Amino acid sequence: MIRQQQFRSWLVLAGMLCVLLVSGRASAQVTLDAIVTANGTLFHYEYSVINGLADDLSIISFGVPQGLPAVQNLAVPLGFLADFDSGLGLVSFLEDTQAFTAGGTFSGFSFDSPFQPGSTLFSVLDVNGSSYEGTTQAPAGAAQTPVPEPSALSLLAAGLLYLPVRFRPRRSRGGNTRLR
Repeated sequence: MIRQQQFRSWLVLAGMLCVLLVSGRASAQVTLDAIVTANGTLFHYEYSVINGLADDLSIISFGVPQGLPAVQNLAVPLGFLADFDSGLGLVSFLEDTQAFTAGGTFSGFSFDSPFQPGSTLFSVLDVNGSSYEGTTQAPAGAAQTPVPEPSALSLLAAGLLYLPVRFRPRRSRGGNTRLR
């Protein structure tokens, strides 16, 4: 009986691990090309978004150094929006009246920064809620704050909910309680 319960416990844990491994982010079929030019004491960053997905994109974000001078003169093409969160050190390009349509290339996203370029991760969210990652050039010194995946949090919650069930006192056939 105990071996059967242990087997079921291991089977549940193995299933949770499989869910965690399968539900990670997909690699990007989206490219965020950067052209960086030095302009006096500033670097000019010019981006093109190439959407190789079958779905439209909603938002593209990447990290930059925190603080107000990190991103200056943020510009986007007509129909798009851009946001720089100086507290988080995050630049985001968003659709507005124009969309990042499937199979399209979109240029004209730019800003200036006093920070030299370096490789950084960018993340993309499509209109169906799927997320993708890739690398691009952005001002160096970007803090990469890890954000737990929802599947990892679900796995943790399931494991924590299972612990009291697994280790609760059981009644033996003689009526006495025992711990497993």
